Amino acid sequence: MRAQLHVEDGVMRDITQLFVHHSWELDEIVLEDEDEEDPRSLWTIEITEVKWKCQQCFCQPCVTVDTNRQVWWAVENSTPHSTNHQLRKRAYFKFWTMLYHRGAWQDQRYLDTKRQRLPTTGLFKREIIPTCVLSMVRRWYPNEDGVPYMGYIWI
Repeated sequence: MRAQLHVEDGVMRDITQLFVHHSWELDEIVLEDEDEEDPRSLWTIEITEVKWKCQQCFCQPCVTVDTNRQVWWAVENSTPHSTNHQLRKRAYFKFWTMLYHRGAWQDQRYLDTKRQRLPTTGLFKREIIPTCVLSMVRRWYPNEDGVPYMGYIWI
């Protein structure tokens, strides 16, 4: 995708700072306008589109990619331990919050998936933790060898 903007130098500084902050690529092509009354330059900005949307969490990009890193994310994987389930539970809740703020729980594909997996009776207010989150959190805080995970996780 390409966008051409007529901007003043002060605005271009702000745009450049935004691109640097997000590690986006910015191609600047300065073409002086021929109109003497309008001394703005033409800046061409190449915008690289994110080409994929995670099929598990329905976020673009996936909620588990490094660009979404949070302060509470594990720096390294823990050793397998019998108490890691407590750490996983906290991490699942924090990912639930991230997904909530990104609108993932209201995505129609998620709602369709949830409807298919719901118990047939009663009101069910829990959410399905996406596989991408399950994999990451289980990698951070693994069970001991031979100890199975709880199974399908609803939070």
